[in-house]
Amino acid sequence: FPVTINIGEDAWQSSGGLRYVGLDKNGLNRIEHVLQHVGPAVPGKSVFNVPRNQILGLLDEAYVSPARVSVPGDSAAFVTPMGRIVGTGGENALRLILKPGTSEVISAYPVKFP
Repeated sequence: FPVTINIGEDAWQSSGGLRYVGLDKNGLNRIEHVLQHVGPAVPGKSVFNVPRNQILGLLDEAYVSPARVSVPGDSAAFVTPMGRIVGTGGENALRLILKPGTSEVISAYPVKFP
């Protein structure tokens, strides 16, 4: 993992400025939630082809990229073309879901772009 610091109970901040705060509906912290998109495949979820220990760095890369674009009609979603394959299904971009108006990660997973 890149440098992450604990900033509270169930809360971390990455070196790129992303914050992983709170739990999802299944009681997983936000880092554990994102790591569900790492193999083995879970039905209905796209899967990263990147090793677990590189996922948070990949999210930081997508977050700070000038190529990151907002998803029309969804104030929480951004897509960043990564310039390489990042998913096991040939996905070449990363969809980052943030709490609107913050750098708090809700989820992230590989997608095809455009």
